Amino acid sequence: MPQPLPMDTQLALALLKLAMPASLCYISHHFGMGKVTTGEAFLEVCSALQDVLGHTVLWVHERLEVVAGFHNLGFPQCIGALDMTHIPIMLPPNGDCLYYS
Repeated sequence: MPQPLPMDTQLALALLKLAMPASLCYISHHFGMGKVTTGEAFLEVCSALQDVLGHTVLWVHERLEVVAGFHNLGFPQCIGALDMTHIPIMLPPNGDCLYYS
């Protein structure tokens, strides 16, 4: 019977996954374990974090301040970003020189 993963290993792999856009394949290879085991450990840590911190809502800034900040960085009509997740968008008609994904 396989031994359960130590909690510090589970936390380390979850923090790595949350901190960078690394695939489960990369993380499982880095920690020397299977992708399924890595995925299950990641979900278990996220579930524990949700149980402990789920009631906490962190409001960093007002929405208009966030929009203005993104606009100043060259991202008009943007209200947030998802932890380095790449979401492809369709090329706007007549605006290919403005397209950036």
